[in-house]
Amino acid sequence: MTSHPKIVELLKDFMDADNQAERWITVQEFRTYFHLKAGCSPVIAGYFQRIYQNPTYLCPYRVIRIEQVKDPANPYRSVRRYLVEKSFPVPGKDPQREIRYTASGASMRTLNH
Repeated sequence: MTSHPKIVELLKDFMDADNQAERWITVQEFRTYFHLKAGCSPVIAGYFQRIYQNPTYLCPYRVIRIEQVKDPANPYRSVRRYLVEKSFPVPGKDPQREIRYTASGASMRTLNH
């Protein structure tokens, strides 16, 4: 579970399950959906943080907002929830670069690797 390509595939399956362009996700919800162990939590949270902070990271999804919320099961605990949305690649003039548009219409330049 430590490799990011597996997380990308799981995230795609998770987002395609509801056919929504964007949705809020918690690590616990993601783990529960795929029956993953608690040891996967740091990897999942780290990946969500990476696609939030690094606009040049090539991924078909973007985290556009992170919020701290109270855990409904334990009001003394707070958890992060991530607003994930699909991004759409749009070829630019330079073949070495491309523009990725998110579902909300925001654009960001990324390098092709």
